[in-house]
Amino acid sequence: LVVTELEARSGDLVALDEALQRMDPTLARFIEMRFFGGMSHPSIARALGVSLSSVERGWRTARAWLYARMAN
Repeated sequence: LVVTELEARSGDLVALDEALQRMDPTLARFIEMRFFGGMSHPSIARALGVSLSSVERGWRTARAWLYARMAN
């Protein structure tokens, strides 16, 4: 059961990686920093030298874009 679950997730991770490669690089960076790095929006804004509202707007856009691509 565990091996089957890991195999299923690995396919999801490959699909996620492919989607991130097709995404706008700035939006992909927001996703990577938030999802994989566990960073908060204010931390991302500071790290990238952008406004908090830019990160929040970018996060919403990136999430919607990824959801649309991953749902197919």
